[in-house]
Amino acid sequence: EVQQGEFQVDRVVEACQKALAGLPSQYWPNVLDTYGEALIRSKRYLECRGLLTQYRAVTDQNPELLALLGLAYEGAEEPANALRTYRQYIALMDASPPSMEPRHTRREIEERIQVLESKRSDSEG
Repeated sequence: EVQQGEFQVDRVVEACQKALAGLPSQYWPNVLDTYGEALIRSKRYLECRGLLTQYRAVTDQNPELLALLGLAYEGAEEPANALRTYRQYIALMDASPPSMEPRHTRREIEERIQVLESKRSDSEG
């Protein structure tokens, strides 16, 4: 039995795939943001990781996409990649603060970094 939420995610994914294929590249960040968020919310972490690494040049310029990629790495149980990506998010926010606070806020990402670092030191210790 398909739940309402899952059905909507599939529709979002399909619409985003069509948009990426048909739209000029200046629209890709917004499409990738919507697409990646849908994949994260439906726990399709590997798919999200694949998407955002496929469009790495776009992802690397966009804090929101870096946040989603970090979440995808976390969901895929790749904490080292998640940490690196979250640090890249912080560096990008420092270098060129966005006019609007991203949906995944700096504070949220800093907290995720702390959690991942504490888990890493536990496993090393």
